Amino acid sequence: MIGELPDGVEPGSSGGNSGSGGSAGVGAAGSGNSAGISGSSGASGAGASGGTGGASGGTGGASGGTGGASGGTGGTGGCPKPCDCDNDGVESDSTACGGKDCDDDDPEVFTGQTKFFTKPSKTQDFDYNCSKMTEHERTAALKCVIAACPSGQGWNGSLPVRGTTAEWGDCSGPLCTFKKLDNVTVACH
Repeated sequence: MIGELPDGVEPGSSGGNSGSGGSAGVGAAGSGNSAGISGSSGASGAGASGGTGGASGGTGGASGGTGGASGGTGGTGGCPKPCDCDNDGVESDSTACGGKDCDDDDPEVFTGQTKFFTKPSKTQDFDYNCSKMTEHERTAALKCVIAACPSGQGWNGSLPVRGTTAEWGDCSGPLCTFKKLDNVTVACH
C-alpha cells in the first residue's frame, strides 16, 4: 500500500545506498600516439522511490576503456640521394640522371670500378665496372710444351670460367711441365 514502509525500514530513513559508478578506463597511448577510448563512468544507483524504502543501490559503472592501438610500422627505405641511390658517388645511367652507374642499387658496381670480384653482382653478372664485358684479373694461360716453354706464371692450359677455382702456376724443368703454385679463384670485373 502507498505510504506504508516495508518491513525492517524505520520511519524517516532514506532510500538505499546508491551504487558507486565504475571508474573510467584510460587507454595508454600506443606508439602511434593514438590513445585508447576511455570508458564512461557508471551512473550512481538510484534508490527506490521515497515512500517505499530503499531497495539495493544501483550497479557499478562499466569497466574502463581499452588501451590504445599500437602505432604503425615505419616505412621502407627509399633512395637517400636521387640519382645515387647506392651512395657510391657515381650517378645512375638512367635518362633522368645521365650518370655512369649501370646498377644504382649496388655500391660495388659503377663505371671506373678497379676492384675484382669472385662472385657475380646481383644484376650485372661480373660486369662490376659497367663496361658491358667481363675482364679477368689474371689473364695469362700457359701451355707447357718443350718446343716453346713459356716463362712467367699463368693458368694451367686455358683461361678458366669466372668465379671458379683453378690451378695457377708456371712451366718449369727440362721437360717444361706445369708446376702448380696455388689454387686461385678467378676474379673479374
